[in-house]
Amino acid sequence: MAIAASIGAAEAARATSIPVGTIRCWMHRERCSNGEAQRNGVTQRRTSKLKALEEKVVAQAVAEAGDYVRDRLKQLVDEFYGLAEDGVKEARAFMAKPGEKDRDSAQWLRAAVGAMHYGLQDAQLLAGGPTERHEVNVDDARSRLASRIDELAARRAARPAAG
Repeated sequence: MAIAASIGAAEAARATSIPVGTIRCWMHRERCSNGEAQRNGVTQRRTSKLKALEEKVVAQAVAEAGDYVRDRLKQLVDEFYGLAEDGVKEARAFMAKPGEKDRDSAQWLRAAVGAMHYGLQDAQLLAGGPTERHEVNVDDARSRLASRIDELAARRAARPAAG
């Protein structure tokens, strides 16, 4: 390989009787193993400046894509909240309408409220908020836990000692 690197593949092939294609293949493999990239059939050495520039461009592209996705998510959240607002308006208008409500109107109202529900839920998901909320009273939970511990301690004390 040293001969081929110094005098060229064709001259190295004549001097060593190794086919020139084999020498070129070996040279190519050595360049690839040394970190050079192949583009369009031509092996090119990637310098540290080129690598740094490439990383900078990729980071900028990722940041711009993140900004676009964030803006689009905001638009979608706004649309979902708008859908929920429209559902509330329609439900209020239906409930304010005097007279008996027929079955078709009731089904329509159910669909409007369902759209409102899913609109709010999807908006909360996209905004990173909670979609379901379970109220937990911490004092009640602590008192139940304390009473359960007392109950188990009383059972243990009432049990005859194993002997």
